[in-house]
Amino acid sequence: MTTLYCEGESDAEVVWQVGYELLSLFNDASILFSKDYRKAAIYKLLHREREVAYSAPKGLTAFLGRPSCSSEQLEEELTHAKRSSIKFRLIHLAAANKDVYFILKYLDMEAGWGTYYKLLEVIENFAKEALENPSHPRENIPVIAGADWVHGQQAARIR
Repeated sequence: MTTLYCEGESDAEVVWQVGYELLSLFNDASILFSKDYRKAAIYKLLHREREVAYSAPKGLTAFLGRPSCSSEQLEEELTHAKRSSIKFRLIHLAAANKDVYFILKYLDMEAGWGTYYKLLEVIENFAKEALENPSHPRENIPVIAGADWVHGQQAARIR
């Protein structure tokens, strides 16, 4: 898999973390098509056709947003993604849209009423936000609180 997110990047740490996030999105998208999907892992990472020194995952997930490239490059990548696999199209959508990002993340969590309730709240809040004011995020939505958002409050993190 290649990505526009690392073009111009020289920090090996950043390249690895972007790789982990994209792989996580790929695994999240794959679960939609097969419940028994065996998650992929990174064996080695190449950047500018050279192997990048290993860096362990930091355990943080991050919304990547739109890559910093020309509209033409992005359109070309999206066209290629559409032809390759629906999973790659979902990765592009999740990287550029917070609602799709959080939906994929929740679908990869342990199945249970708590996760499904959070998923429902994410969908409801994004729909409501889009209808009310698509350009101004509200304070009490999961995008701001994060993936461990519960009833408008962030659950205590255990570290």
